[in-house]
Amino acid sequence: MRTLTLNLSPHAPALCPQDRCLICFDSYPLSEMRCASCKQHFFCKECWRGYISSALGSGPACLDLRCPSTECKAKACVSAGAGVGLGPV
Repeated sequence: MRTLTLNLSPHAPALCPQDRCLICFDSYPLSEMRCASCKQHFFCKECWRGYISSALGSGPACLDLRCPSTECKAKACVSAGAGVGLGPV
């Protein structure tokens, strides 16, 4: 079994001083926030896991995963690097 890891950018305070997830609206430490390649829309790790898990269930469309923000088209980059671990896939 392999482990899929989404390589998301950590929260960058200079770019986005918020600490509220844009999906669940809960507050998190800045170290728990991640964004896609847009580096503008930040989400907690748990919401990213849910978003990615849902996308994986939709089949081939998951290969073109984008930022969860509806107004953003930035790609979410999947790699073997550090990020949001989804566990065995």
